[in-house]
Amino acid sequence: MKKFCKICTIVGLCLLVAGAAVFGAGFAAGARRFTLPTGLLTVNQDGVSLLRKTVVTLPGYQPEEAALVSHVLQGEAKNLRFDLGNISATVKAGTAFAVEAPEGMEITYRFEGDTFQVTGPDAVDFAIFNFGFSSIGGNNSIVITVPAGEYENIDIDLGTGDALVEAGLSCKNLHVEAGMGTVRLKGLDVADVCALKGGMGRIEFAGQGACEISLECGMGEIVAAFSGIQAGDYETALSCGMGSIVLDGQRFSGMGVDTLMNKGAAKKMTLDCGMGQIKVELR
Repeated sequence: MKKFCKICTIVGLCLLVAGAAVFGAGFAAGARRFTLPTGLLTVNQDGVSLLRKTVVTLPGYQPEEAALVSHVLQGEAKNLRFDLGNISATVKAGTAFAVEAPEGMEITYRFEGDTFQVTGPDAVDFAIFNFGFSSIGGNNSIVITVPAGEYENIDIDLGTGDALVEAGLSCKNLHVEAGMGTVRLKGLDVADVCALKGGMGRIEFAGQGACEISLECGMGEIVAAFSGIQAGDYETALSCGMGSIVLDGQRFSGMGVDTLMNKGAAKKMTLDCGMGQIKVELR
């Protein structure tokens, strides 16, 4: 009986801490802000830099939609890196590198060596927080176009926004990290390493399976559908806290689940879930 009470106390404390974390994140996300109509737009040889503007938050203010600015860049890249912060982005395959963004958005994009990099604004510039849960007003979405084909590395780091990567791209190594936002990857083929890490957000993946797969989830959700692979080809290490893992229809859940399957297999799969959920489908 004492052991049961101790377990219940531990579970209760974990839920209390998780609740406080969710409340704090929701409180911060409830800030609304708008950008004062001042600032300059400068066009550089390797991209566009939209200068930082003054950001103020007022409860209930809804800013007007900003005009879109589109710019095509000349260059080549083997790697793609997108540090998006709190903006939303659609990445699609095309014939050249291009970025379309609202005028006045603080964003930079350029070639650094053999990497095409897009960097969004900081998650928080200056804000007067108000109670309530609401999204940041105005248009904070951009469209990134890259030439179709295979890249060495694709890295995506997302804060509170949403990201959609459409079909037509492939890479050797894929690394995705989502904080509170949602990342959807459609028809993306990965050859060597596929590493998806989610905090409180959601990651969806559909594409060709890689030789090494690593899925790590905190309090959010990862849903992955890999084609062209079988469970028996992978040495699979599962670790589950208070969440759950569903691997090709087989469910693993409960406190402190640690399982190693198909030991010695040539390919590796790691599924690590805290309080969220990981779903893996093999086609």
